[in-house]
Amino acid sequence: MPSLVGSEMCIRDSSDTDNPLEQISNNNKPIIGVNVNYNKITNKITALQYLYDRNKNPNPQKHNVGIFGSKKTNINAGTIGDHRNQTNGIEKHNFTCPPNSAIYKVEGAYDKLGLRGVKYHCQDIKTGKLVKSYDNNNKQVYGVTFGIEPQPDDENYHYDKSECSMYTNTNTNKYYPTFISNIGGEYDMKKKNIQNLKFNKCSFYYDK
Repeated sequence: MPSLVGSEMCIRDSSDTDNPLEQISNNNKPIIGVNVNYNKITNKITALQYLYDRNKNPNPQKHNVGIFGSKKTNINAGTIGDHRNQTNGIEKHNFTCPPNSAIYKVEGAYDKLGLRGVKYHCQDIKTGKLVKSYDNNNKQVYGVTFGIEPQPDDENYHYDKSECSMYTNTNTNKYYPTFISNIGGEYDMKKKNIQNLKFNKCSFYYDK
């Protein structure tokens, strides 16, 4: 699975950058889902764990789900944020793209309190066709949102996004949909905020 240089979506509170805790995964496999801890009282996302498909070759029937950055001795090693935060209002949610699909776009909403909302979009790994996933209400939707829905025209929050586009092989004139990979982020231990999310590359699947 070759990888392409990708983009970065930064979600920062620029007023304080003292000793943020940064978690980064250099795994070039595309992300297929996420585990989310969300505080419904403060409307803040407190922790994120990104998921990938451990299958050597994509199985169109079923993902073999793994957690980015996890270790045998610490399954939470790759967590962005504080997974130990179990204060009042914390809810745990998760989603995965359907088999044979992965995440190609992420949108974020944030303010001085940190990451307030995030939305994930899936597409088919071969055709690039948009696909639906199940949200928190067990409904199939295009784009799954956790927290406040990111919207470009919402003046109450800053909006940002990271999106992978089609890759063209100039030697064969073939087109490949690409997907977000090599992820990371920073968590401010003092403010208890996720300061930014980083999506460093776009990867694609191809037939050998």
